[in-house]
Amino acid sequence: MKILPTSLIIILFLSLQNSATGQNEPSNLTLIEPLAIQELMQEFTAENSKHQTIKGFRVQIYNGSKREAQGVRATFLKAYPEQTVALTYETPEYKVQVGNFRTRVEAEALLSIIRATFKGCFVVKSSIDLPETP
Repeated sequence: MKILPTSLIIILFLSLQNSATGQNEPSNLTLIEPLAIQELMQEFTAENSKHQTIKGFRVQIYNGSKREAQGVRATFLKAYPEQTVALTYETPEYKVQVGNFRTRVEAEALLSIIRATFKGCFVVKSSIDLPETP
């Protein structure tokens, strides 16, 4: 008497079980989705396609409490209204990061301009907003 390998026995057992339970028959599943869900999905897709990000660089000018972060953000915007400012929260602190730069060199240029006003600022890798195409 020849002994079958364990893997062959398992495969044989599983194939017999599938045919006995009717698993080989195709299933007919119909998903009925309410119109409101379809509309929400379309709205979500349209909104998120507008805001795309890529990897880039920003200059971090502050990290700490929410109240102070909002003050630093407002101060920066008064001095540099043409720059983008991002206020984010990473446990346990808020961060104020400025600019949307594709290269570190561009971020370093802004850093050299604002370093005198915002002590301790530095360049960080970040997800930046995708620049608009003309």
